[in-house]
Amino acid sequence: MFDELDPESARAATRQLAAGTVTPELIEFLGAVAEAALVDPALRQAVRESYPVVAGFLSHADRSVRKKAVDAAVSHVKTLTDQRPALAARLHAWANDPSEERAFWVRQLSELDDDTERYLTDPTWRCASAPRWHPTSRTTPQRPTSSSPRWTATSSTRSMVANPRIWNNEVGNSPQVFRQAGLPFDRAARAGH
Repeated sequence: MFDELDPESARAATRQLAAGTVTPELIEFLGAVAEAALVDPALRQAVRESYPVVAGFLSHADRSVRKKAVDAAVSHVKTLTDQRPALAARLHAWANDPSEERAFWVRQLSELDDDTERYLTDPTWRCASAPRWHPTSRTTPQRPTSSSPRWTATSSTRSMVANPRIWNNEVGNSPQVFRQAGLPFDRAARAGH
């Protein structure tokens, strides 16, 4: 739909969402713009402008739209840190609600660098939360592209290899997560990928 991660495209997507054109692609695009704003200051004002519109979909009746909105909102609050506590409170409420997809909300909390340790005492929480650990997001973010899954995988692997917290078991059960993903828990072996 939009190919360029630029302020004008972000504003156009925001206008479309605000006008009632609700598509997962528009919401995902605004999330990508928010991620790119971490390394491109020219996008930050567009992120500020789009957050209220994205946040408006956090209560959407369609759970799939709500989940896309949460993904995008999490990306937004990495720049808009003043919005982080309110979003974290909402995610905690959902994570504590048995009728919700609790593991999804815990993963989102970890993306906010929120403390998820209380959820990790149950083995099912550990497995569900591990694939998107927040320590990998502590590395310098890269500007995303709209069509490069390989870039994303390569960047994620490099971030994991560079992050000492993963290799010394400061967060969760690193060897178990690597085994479940079919990867060796050997830093030197991962560095070549």
